[in-house]
Amino acid sequence: MVEYDADIVELVGQYVTEDPRVTIHLGDAYDIRWPPGTRWDLAWHDIWPSISDENLPGMDRLRRKYKGKVGWQGYWQKAGCLKMARVFRQMDAGTLPLEEAMQILNGRFRI
Repeated sequence: MVEYDADIVELVGQYVTEDPRVTIHLGDAYDIRWPPGTRWDLAWHDIWPSISDENLPGMDRLRRKYKGKVGWQGYWQKAGCLKMARVFRQMDAGTLPLEEAMQILNGRFRI
């Protein structure tokens, strides 16, 4: 686990460190430097406070940084961020009316 907020580490650390496979690293997931050969089975990236298409570049950055170090990577609400990006592209192209876009973003039907 990589967390930059010491208060969060203090709050949840006692629960995740019960598992001997979990180690907490205080730092920034984007900037932390790992020793050569560092490898994990999985990484779950959950650093975004909201669902936004603007999170996608950060997700790509983390994917690139941890590629080769992690067997599998997942991201909190990546599907929602991708859906938002598709809706905005369709709106910009004039193929999706605002009212319909709002229904999609509010989860009333799928695109």
